Amino acid sequence: MNKKVVFLLLVVVSLIGCTTTGELTYSDEDLALGEEAVVKVAQMVLISAVESLPAQFVLTPVNALPTNFEPLLVAQNEVPGLKRLLEEYLEAMREDVLEIVEKIPHQFEVMLLYKMKVENPYTLIKGNNDAVTRYFASNYSLESERWLTEQINGGQRGIAAWNKLVRTYNNYLQGKGRLTKSEVALLEGSPTQEITIAIIRHLVEAMARQEALIRSLAPTYEDPLILLFSR
Repeated sequence: MNKKVVFLLLVVVSLIGCTTTGELTYSDEDLALGEEAVVKVAQMVLISAVESLPAQFVLTPVNALPTNFEPLLVAQNEVPGLKRLLEEYLEAMREDVLEIVEKIPHQFEVMLLYKMKVENPYTLIKGNNDAVTRYFASNYSLESERWLTEQINGGQRGIAAWNKLVRTYNNYLQGKGRLTKSEVALLEGSPTQEITIAIIRHLVEAMARQEALIRSLAPTYEDPLILLFSR
């Protein structure tokens, strides 16, 4: 057993054995170890969430369309071909999302995890079952949202299918004299925000579930970093 592993195990044992009464003080080495443990768990739960997405992530008119597009849903049985175009849009956007998701582990590693700083790691380690997930989401959601938005807008299929869907709807109702200029402007929006929110929601929920599992099984791990999460 190398010296680093011995040191880590000693720290783990000492921390697990500490009482919870009073405020604990941690050495710089303890804090560095705690931060490393938090980042490791954040990486583990993120990868697990990404791996779960292809099988579990579903796009529907509820989460893939802006709320102001309800008239389009109402008209899908009236406008020729609109229902088919809606289904094609959902499928095309899902294909784009799956391609984007494949990039997430590397991108988030470069963009977020390598610079993830945790001032008080032991408040997360000894915190709630989703403490690391909540910390990650609250501190890095804006950067994540910005990157996901760029990826969705740059997709090969989803936005093109969306534009075709909206154009068909607008042209039909304009031809019938039932679509005003203000309604056209309203219906020229983008679904990017809704898709981004749907992805982030799935990732955060899946990360929280996986974190709770890791915490419950922490005593069975051999990795001393994960052992820190033992209750």
